Amino acid sequence: MQTLHQRSHGMMYSRPLHSCCAAVRPVLRQRRVHAAQKDTEISTKDWRAQRMVDKVHALFDRVWSKGDVQLVDDLITDDFVWKDVIWMSSKRVVGKKAFSSFVQQMREAYPDLHYEVGQVGVCDPVHVFVHWTCHGTNLRPTSDSKGRSHKPTFHESHISGIDFITFNDDRSKLQEIVIYRWVVVPQVCGPAIVRPAQPAHVW
Repeated sequence: MQTLHQRSHGMMYSRPLHSCCAAVRPVLRQRRVHAAQKDTEISTKDWRAQRMVDKVHALFDRVWSKGDVQLVDDLITDDFVWKDVIWMSSKRVVGKKAFSSFVQQMREAYPDLHYEVGQVGVCDPVHVFVHWTCHGTNLRPTSDSKGRSHKPTFHESHISGIDFITFNDDRSKLQEIVIYRWVVVPQVCGPAIVRPAQPAHVW
């Protein structure tokens, strides 16, 4: 039998090794559980998570809905990437200046463009899901991902979608937005909006 030699009051004595392991095992197990919880748990009291949520709301409420592009510098990184994988899969908007211009172009084409954020879900330390709806009336020409110009339709569009947002390492700015959007089908009782699955924490 393996033993663990210990010294007590100047004398050596032996203790079975399996009994030492049995005593230590619960402590190590508890430490592992605590570490796992600390790594995966995102508390609503985490000020960095709340800051992420606040920046998401600022992007939709102030930049997209009000055209306040001056905020862009404080909200996104220099290498920021915006991409719509459903409608404009070949288009990428890269960088602060390009994104600001893109927002201005969209707001010129849709002067009454307005976004409403439904849910914001923080799913891990640097990723956020956002469910949103928007509406706007096309009053000026637009261009597609291939640069072709389209005449204004003078119709009001209703769109719903989900953004998958990646923040930078310190969670201070948005680094990438991937958009999944679809046209809201009007119904007699109102727009039919497909709700996404419930994220980890919802604000």
